[in-house]
Amino acid sequence: MNKKRFRLGKAFSSAFNLIREFPLQMLLPIAIYLVIMLPLQYFNLKYGVLNLKNLADVSLNSILLLYVGMITRNVLTLGLTFLQFMILVGHLRIVSKWIESKTKPIWKDYLTVDFELFGKFLAVALIFGILIFFGFLFFIIPGLIMLVLYNLAPIILIDKHGGIRRSFGRSDALVSGVMWEFLGFILLSSIIIISPIAYFLIKYFVFHISQFMYPAIFIGIFTFPASVFIQLVIIYLYKDLSVQQDEIDAIKKEKIQVQIN
Repeated sequence: MNKKRFRLGKAFSSAFNLIREFPLQMLLPIAIYLVIMLPLQYFNLKYGVLNLKNLADVSLNSILLLYVGMITRNVLTLGLTFLQFMILVGHLRIVSKWIESKTKPIWKDYLTVDFELFGKFLAVALIFGILIFFGFLFFIIPGLIMLVLYNLAPIILIDKHGGIRRSFGRSDALVSGVMWEFLGFILLSSIIIISPIAYFLIKYFVFHISQFMYPAIFIGIFTFPASVFIQLVIIYLYKDLSVQQDEIDAIKKEKIQVQIN
């Protein structure tokens, strides 16, 4: 194999069939996440974001409200990120076992207390975000390229339990050869998921209509299942590209060995 193939159709059908085959195991963790996320986001909105309007009143009360809001948002963000991390770990385990031996998903697949791996996951996500930010800040094209080349780094980190640098390097290697197809898929799925939220956020931040923040929060919550489906598709693409990359590496290694001999 000299050229990798971007088998998006196979990844879509595989993700859909897994959900259809095991709807309870695949969808219940998402429902639990939404049940937890909804009141937390409401609390964050009511006592965090909206309190920022009181900053004009420079008083001890407004400063305390600001700090409470900041702490609340950071704690909620970290907690929700950990829940997303657990779901991602579970999906990786489920997809891996299903591909290898058609093993039925179990609830234990979602349970992880590997806080060291979670710390590395946060570091990868932070580095990934910084690279994309500066890529878009200076030129749009470099930001898009980094978005694609390093998109698989968090998944590789969790799957291989490796280092942060190796995760980025491996992601670059896997995406190489199918970068434009991957970019098209990511952009299209992002537009479908983000567009409804972006509409209300623009209304809120540009036109300062506070009530538009509420539908943005709710739409963001209920588009999460779509995001999870895309996540499953990306995991299947990652597994497929990993197999193809291993075959390419084996062929290259064999050719080098022949040349040496």
